[in-house]
Amino acid sequence: MPEGMIVMSSGENEIQSLIESFNRPVFAISLISGAKHSNKYFNDFILEVEIPGISKSEVHNMLIAAFLDLIKNEAKLALDSKIIVSLKKDFHFQLRKVELEIDIAPFSLISDSYAFCIIKKIADKNLTIETIIGSDKFNALFSNSGIAVFVLNHGGEIIRANDKFKNLLGYKDQDFNHLSLFYIVDSYYSEKYLEVISALFSGFIKEFNSEVVVKNKNGEDIWCYISMSPIVNSNGECLSILCLMHDIGERKKYEDDIQQSELEKNVILEALEDHVILLDNNENVLWANRAALDYGNKISYYENQCKCFEFLHDENKICKNCPYRLTLNDGKTHSAHTKTDDNHDWIIQSLPIKNSSGDLNGAVVVRRNITDYIIARDEIRASREKFRQAIDIIPFSVFAKDSKGKFILANKETADYYGMQVRDLIGKYQIDLHYNKEDALRMLDEDKFIIENQIPIDNDDELVVDLKGNIRHYKIRKIPFTPFGSNEKCVLGISIDITEKINLQKQLMQSHKFEALGRLAGGVAHDFNNYMTAIVGLAEITMIEFHHFPNIDERMEQLKDIAIRASSLTKQLLAYSKKQEIKHEIVNLNSIILNLNLLIERLIKPTIKISFQLTDQLHNIIGDAGQIEQIIMNLVVNARDAVDDNGTIEIKTVNSKINHFAKSNNRYYKEDDDFVCLSVKDNGCGIDKSILDDIFDPFFTTKNESNGTGLGLSVVYGIVEQHNGFIKVESEIDKGTEFLVYIPAYTNKH
Repeated sequence: MPEGMIVMSSGENEIQSLIESFNRPVFAISLISGAKHSNKYFNDFILEVEIPGISKSEVHNMLIAAFLDLIKNEAKLALDSKIIVSLKKDFHFQLRKVELEIDIAPFSLISDSYAFCIIKKIADKNLTIETIIGSDKFNALFSNSGIAVFVLNHGGEIIRANDKFKNLLGYKDQDFNHLSLFYIVDSYYSEKYLEVISALFSGFIKEFNSEVVVKNKNGEDIWCYISMSPIVNSNGECLSILCLMHDIGERKKYEDDIQQSELEKNVILEALEDHVILLDNNENVLWANRAALDYGNKISYYENQCKCFEFLHDENKICKNCPYRLTLNDGKTHSAHTKTDDNHDWIIQSLPIKNSSGDLNGAVVVRRNITDYIIARDEIRASREKFRQAIDIIPFSVFAKDSKGKFILANKETADYYGMQVRDLIGKYQIDLHYNKEDALRMLDEDKFIIENQIPIDNDDELVVDLKGNIRHYKIRKIPFTPFGSNEKCVLGISIDITEKINLQKQLMQSHKFEALGRLAGGVAHDFNNYMTAIVGLAEITMIEFHHFPNIDERMEQLKDIAIRASSLTKQLLAYSKKQEIKHEIVNLNSIILNLNLLIERLIKPTIKISFQLTDQLHNIIGDAGQIEQIIMNLVVNARDAVDDNGTIEIKTVNSKINHFAKSNNRYYKEDDDFVCLSVKDNGCGIDKSILDDIFDPFFTTKNESNGTGLGLSVVYGIVEQHNGFIKVESEIDKGTEFLVYIPAYTNKH
């Protein structure tokens, strides 16, 4: 090539075309942009180099860097002086030492300049092992390698090792005197490695790789991967063996863990009663556990690479709404409930299998026989329904609550108390439901006491304000209770409404009082009445015989009046004791009231307003008109005494039916029975609720001694009972009182 050759060109494509035209190795480099080009011959020259444990691309880059370092000064000189520079240098790579003769010529583009390196001659030179392992390139390999590297001689002695090797096994430089490979590997591998070293030196094998247990300086085992290859000269003679060693302890542990995990997984899957089937993306069964294979004898299906619908359903086509197909469509978990021909119920669940990139690789299908569960579930439901029916017919409240007062069990009687359905009551808190918050808080404290102390509590008569504000009596028993399948401490209770029982007991006590007083009154009433008759007679005789005495008539009239009043009291006692005969005749209550109209108006003050509301076509009754008059007069007198001078009294009659079952004088009445109702209502002082149950007791009165005997309402009560009726009273303090007397009507039904 002529001196100072400069080729002008306009693009890098021309450079590549130019160097490809040479029939020898050519390399071009720009010292400005760093661009590099090489032809086929140069690449073949570089690719002859192989270093174990290092990829070809890494070797290529390493040797290019070494080559550029070799010619960089001459390349710069060629470009600066615009002349061709020739040089002769030794170049080391792998186990070769070559002498290169190179011409470096400048080459210019419009925007850049290149140095063309044309290799004219490549001459091999023999290397000794000392030269090789002492070379800069070999030292760079040792120093820069991220793994342990060492060199063996014919006898297996380690003649050189890098720091990674020393650090891995815990050796120092002074420890390497005659250190042998057979000393550091486990004795199990010694004979094998002796054969390998002989085979490498003889050229019988070119490379050897294996996993081996290596002993460190302290005698501890380390799993390693060793790669061994011969170091040869240009004549092909093996000078030594290069060994690369990786610590694979973590990998072995990981593999052992995986193997153990795989073993455990297989043991678990094979032991499962559930059917487990592994499928690919094309409905092919890849694997199935023993339970799946045994069910329906599916081993032959499995061995013939069957489809999922053949294996699971004995079908020849894809099943409709198959969970596996749904999983393939959207990559999500799906499940379905199916029934097989043998009348078994199954739950089939399909779970996607995805790789690390999130791509779907198939699915795992799990099939579980839930026949026993379905049967047990149905039995439990039937049992619960029977239990529900059983507790719902119990005529008292049955309930269970947790420690916070939440209902977890309730029967219909309990739900009715709160005006709810059972399903709505469950889960509600008593504090939110109860009419009276004080009652609810007291019950909650009582429940907590039972739970904390694990003892039952009995209340024979507990007063509770119901949802209508009425005071009710309850007999309650509560015990500590733990629901089945739960560790939560709760309270189980029963509550019996004994309000009617308490009222009946009071009525019975009152009846006993009436009976005792009746016997007393009956015993003396007749004799007392005879005495009063005699007094009246003597008073009349005295008035006749001694009428000429001053004031005798007036005083005898007073005596006579007192005797008559005493006789009237006797009649009341006789009526109360039921010893006075009742005239059974058909009478009309309106007629009796109209006959008493004048007498009633004389009994009350003129300032008191009295009104009558008498229903037309009022039913007749069977009774004693005289005793009915006593009922009316006594109730009117009570009303008169209860109102002030400007008060009002209202007397009303009406045909009526009762809205509940009733009992009077051992006679029971139904809701459609007819009654005549007498109402005497005032707007007076009213009666305190605390004494309402006592007002019919004999001699009970709130009046002073000069205004009442306490027998008026007792007499009324006795007469009403004698007429097979009953009496009710409604009163409110400062708003008035209404007495309602119900007597059976005499209608066409009788």
